[in-house]
Amino acid sequence: MLRILVLLLLFNGLHAQGLHAQAEPSEVAADHVDVTLLSERAHWPPGEQAWLGLNLAHEKHWHTYWINPGDSGLITKLRWELPEGIRAGEPAWPHPERFEIADIVNFGYSDDILIPIPLQLDADLADGDYPIGLRASWLICEVECIPGDAEYAFELPVAPTAESDPRWAEDFATARDDLPREAIATLTIAEDADAITLTLNGLDATAAPAQWQWFPET
Repeated sequence: MLRILVLLLLFNGLHAQGLHAQAEPSEVAADHVDVTLLSERAHWPPGEQAWLGLNLAHEKHWHTYWINPGDSGLITKLRWELPEGIRAGEPAWPHPERFEIADIVNFGYSDDILIPIPLQLDADLADGDYPIGLRASWLICEVECIPGDAEYAFELPVAPTAESDPRWAEDFATARDDLPREAIATLTIAEDADAITLTLNGLDATAAPAQWQWFPET
């Protein structure tokens, strides 16, 4: 009986060594914003597109900026250090808010916002935990502005099958609901000395919102 127990313990110990730890978030508390790098799933299979997320939890009344910051401000920038076989794509920017101070109009984010970021994994990646390095920089503003930056060290587990991570499922779902969607419509633009007039044709009138905001990406 003792021999059987020892063998069972040994087998369980060897089995545990083959398992990958789930991807744990990397968090930095900065001036007026906490910025966290996290993974949508606990494990990712080779050959798939893995999704990380940069979560910015802003202090009340403070904001950072969208891909087009508007009249002033700076986009949040990402600089990666990635192992061979992993490549970073462009962030999927959720739609921004509009901030107006006097005659200045800016586009950006307040409260809590998660920015999804794709990583493409090569199909021949071996199983294991891959080190991901990221340096993020941003400008956070209320009335005055403060530049911020942080470095992240992150382990991305690659395994034969995907495993979800319920801790972040709602955050990623909310971020994807906020992404721009292509509309079946035509846009015409007319410019005169005082204004630019945008005219949309072909939208479903029953689905059209009662109020519009214009966010130029470029």
